[in-house]
Amino acid sequence: MIIIKKQKIKWPIFFKISLIAFFISILSQLYFSNSLAIKTSDLSNLHDIKVELQKEVARLEFEDSVLSSIVSVEKRAKDLGFSDNLDSVYSLDIKIPVSLASANQF
Repeated sequence: MIIIKKQKIKWPIFFKISLIAFFISILSQLYFSNSLAIKTSDLSNLHDIKVELQKEVARLEFEDSVLSSIVSVEKRAKDLGFSDNLDSVYSLDIKIPVSLASANQF
């Protein structure tokens, strides 16, 4: 009687290592692409907030320019009760040496 032994097919160690490396690379790609997608959505939200803030800054700059115009300032001064200056305006000469009455010179 002849005994026939079944031989197990042994996979080479290199194939096993390649298979493990393949699955590790697939899982790492999934992880990094997911984290990149999350960062992209955060970046998109931050960009929307930046656009809104830029619009707000532009609106405030326009409002500031309107309120600080000389016409607006004069109108507000008249509304508060100030009157036009009818007298001469005197100015100080900065070249005058410091006297006892003024401790600092401009």
